[in-house]
Parts: sequence; structure tokens; C-alpha cells
Amino acid sequence: MKKLFIASLCMLFVGFCACGEIVSITTEDTKNATKTEDTDQTTASLNVVEVKPSEIAQYADVVETILKNYDEDPSQMERTHYDLYDIDGNGTNEFLQGMDIWGVSYLTNIYTIKDGVAVWQEAFGTTGEGGSTLPSTLFKNGTIRVDCVDDGMRFFYYYYRFVDGELKFQTLLIYEQGDEYLQATYSRINVIDRPSPSTPITKAEFDRLQKEFEGDGQVVELDWKPLAEYGR
Repeated sequence: MKKLFIASLCMLFVGFCACGEIVSITTEDTKNATKTEDTDQTTASLNVVEVKPSEIAQYADVVETILKNYDEDPSQMERTHYDLYDIDGNGTNEFLQGMDIWGVSYLTNIYTIKDGVAVWQEAFGTTGEGGSTLPSTLFKNGTIRVDCVDDGMRFFYYYYRFVDGELKFQTLLIYEQGDEYLQATYSRINVIDRPSPSTPITKAEFDRLQKEFEGDGQVVELDWKPLAEYGR
């Protein structure tokens, strides 16, 4: 339990996993899934927002601060990318910072505009043990999932969504692989900012929650650009 709690707070180290099988869906489940997918598609259509000159200016200070931090390490600056994308479909683009690792850009920080000022979203964490960067997935329905793995056996899926203009942690789903003697187990944690034990759940509930947060699974393909070229 202690090890699990430490993992849920610290986001251990880089890892990725696809979870389990797909459970059968009842008629009522099908109706709910269809409704969810319709909502996802509507949200996705709202995400296509033209970048406004005001947004470029509002995020300029953020970019300047990041670049100054890299003055003594040009290699870091070369690996840092950005994109402007409206995650929650409210008509305002968020500033997404990414880091190139072995040719793949990982999302590391998110800023949004609040009261005309660029604000870092503290709830979002993609840094694991030893400063490693954790892989994340941005879904078109506005959900962000951050993945990490413990000892190659236990997989953690952290879900985030915007609520009233702020990115909020939603839930943590945990999947532990079984072996020839033990069955796979599933659990969740709803609070990670204070000691909170995990709650065992069934595989069906695990799959239902994944569907609830990930919708139809459509992923946003971000158009990463070198941070040094911001505003050009």
C-alpha cells in the first residue's frame, strides 16, 4: 500500500500500456456510448480555433521566461516545442509546451488565459521520478491522460479535464498485471493531493471509466513547432 501511494503521488517513471480486453456492451450502454461519442465529436468541432494576435501577445511572456531558463543550455531550447490548441472548446487556445525526446514531443506544461493573463495549470504533472518525462495523450473530447508504469507490472492512468477554466485531476486508474498464479487486478484513486487508499474495482468498471474519460478514443495530433520560432 505504501508503494502504491508513493507511486500515485510521484508519478514514478516513463511507461506505456494498453489495458485489457473490451467488455460486452448492453443496449443501455450502447445508448450512453453513442451519446458520449456525439458529445466528443461536438467538443472536437469546437477545438478548431484560429489563433488570435492577442493570444500570441498574452503567451509571449511565458515563452520569454522559458527561453531565458535555457540560455545556458541551447540543446534544451532546441528540443522544446509548442502548440496553441483549444483543449476545452471555449474559444480560447491553450499554450502547450512539449519536449522532444528521441524524436517524439512529449507534453510537459499547459498554460491558459485567465482574466487576460497566461496562467500555468498546476494540476497537470508529467514529471516522474528523477525528472523523467511521462507520456501523455490528449483526446479530442478534452481529456488528458498521463501514463506511467511501476516495475513493468502495475500501470497508472491519470486523467485530467478542464473545469471552469482550470485543469483538474479527475481520477487515477490502476491496472496490475496478473501471472500464472494471480489474476489481474484493477483499482482507482480519486484524490492524489493527500493520503488516499486505492479502491478495488472490477474490470468492467475499469473499462467503463476508461470509456467515460476517453470517449471514442480520438486523439489530437498536435502540430509542434520550435519554441524559438514563437510569434514569427
